[in-house]
Amino acid sequence: MSGAKAALEELRRGNYTLGIVTSGSRARVLSEIGRLDLADAFRVIVCSDDVVNKKPHPEGLEKAMRQLGKRPESCCYVGDCPDDIEMGKHAQVTTVGIAGSYPVSKYLADSTPDFSFPSLRSLCGN
Repeated sequence: MSGAKAALEELRRGNYTLGIVTSGSRARVLSEIGRLDLADAFRVIVCSDDVVNKKPHPEGLEKAMRQLGKRPESCCYVGDCPDDIEMGKHAQVTTVGIAGSYPVSKYLADSTPDFSFPSLRSLCGN
């Protein structure tokens, strides 16, 4: 996603704890993170291989919060599809929608995220 690396760097400078909860496989996600030189950006990575229940079930997000020692009220989940927002709501975290390139992103607003941004850059105020 355009602006992702800069947004992640800015969030890290802001002392946010970052993690990934994804429906992607661990092998693919770790490969992409390595290729993008983002291995140090995330304190936790939960992939489809790590859960029984897939999105929009909150298992992956709840697992990530446990690993980070965080409670839902101190977390938010940023996603680009309705299943992301639904999962975040089920986990009782603040939800942030940022439309991506996937076809289902056009339905993101219908999932009523707590906050919506047109891009990652705008999430960080740029």
